[in-house]
Amino acid sequence: MRSAGSGCKIALDRREYSHYQSKDYARSERGKRAYGEQPSRTKNGSVVGAISLKDGLLAQWSTLGYLDALTFDAFIAQKLGPKL
Repeated sequence: MRSAGSGCKIALDRREYSHYQSKDYARSERGKRAYGEQPSRTKNGSVVGAISLKDGLLAQWSTLGYLDALTFDAFIAQKLGPKL
């Protein structure tokens, strides 16, 4: 967390996800094997957001692929910056 000029605390969080995940559990009749399909390969995605203790959700952004420095800078400049 960091403090903005007005003394308001802001928290930034980044999360990456993948839809290519197999299930941990399955159901079948007792003594029978559970069969399932492996999910198809899809792109990974990233979500970044900023929340304030005073104002709640300030900005959020989701993108395909991993979040690199250029994308993070764009999030700060285009989404979060104008709200500070």
